[in-house]
Amino acid sequence: MVSPKLAIVSALTLLPFLFINKSDAASYYPSGLHGASAEVTPFASQRVNLSVYYASLSQPSATFIVKNLEEIFHSDLINIINLQLVPWANAYVNKTNQSIICQNGPDECELNSLETCALNVWNDVSKHYALIYCFEFLAIEGRHKNWQDCFSQLDLPEEPVLNCYIGGNGTEIGQKYINETAPLEFLPLVIVNNQSVGKEYENFTRYVCEAYRGTPVPAVCNATFIRNGWREEEHFGESSSEKAQNLVEQLTFIVIMVLELAQNVARDNKKTRIVPRHIQLAVRNDEELSKLHGDVTIANGGIMPNIHNLLLPKKVVAHPRMLVLMMTLKY
Repeated sequence: MVSPKLAIVSALTLLPFLFINKSDAASYYPSGLHGASAEVTPFASQRVNLSVYYASLSQPSATFIVKNLEEIFHSDLINIINLQLVPWANAYVNKTNQSIICQNGPDECELNSLETCALNVWNDVSKHYALIYCFEFLAIEGRHKNWQDCFSQLDLPEEPVLNCYIGGNGTEIGQKYINETAPLEFLPLVIVNNQSVGKEYENFTRYVCEAYRGTPVPAVCNATFIRNGWREEEHFGESSSEKAQNLVEQLTFIVIMVLELAQNVARDNKKTRIVPRHIQLAVRNDEELSKLHGDVTIANGGIMPNIHNLLLPKKVVAHPRMLVLMMTLKY
């Protein structure tokens, strides 16, 4: 496994070479490699299938939909996902009268049916997710009976969903969901490409990113790599060139991210060109990068580990590049 710290250090080690050229900071940005601005338009076959089985009044389910799942709409992740929301988890059909019994009572059946109708009426994921998000937000606050307010708040037409609900279509579709889904031990159940992520559902982004095989890689996936590192066993079966290409993409992203932060520092100091001091301040001021680069000092355009006094005789003066190599061997 390549640790996040080693990835950060490796990327930072590349930065001094950029200062060989006296060109302006703007020229340091390779065109088309910026994760945040790259347009992610994968082929349909490259998209990752993300399915969420939940119950509308289950607090863990509602929290996941409102807090965690929302992230896909604030990043390029939505562009690589086929999202399927499946309510009615852990409900069952009363064989005596064929009525549906929901885990959290009749109110949950009502909300399950409404959300099923929203999914059935609108193919546009942004529309049906927005309405379901609103319903689940009210559920968290114990105000789920005010679900009709969501239509006016979101400026969505109420009639098609209500017609579906009153006509019983939501319940009819719900019976199909129930028949196709076994009772679940916990909620929500998150499935990525037919594989359950288990109780790691809050970290579903990592599993989606690891399952994605298209290009370019969304910026959020590069950020996930920084936090979690590269796990060799999770890339079993990939060729050496594929692994190398993936690592190069991660390092490129880190370099560009650090340069962006450094450019902001340079602008704050009314400078037109990035210097090593700006990189030092940029990394130090970024909480996540600062934690990851840990025992490394950025000085004089080089990357120097603070542990060098423990590794080298006191009278030996080593070049910073050699210290980087020694530290790399340590990891």
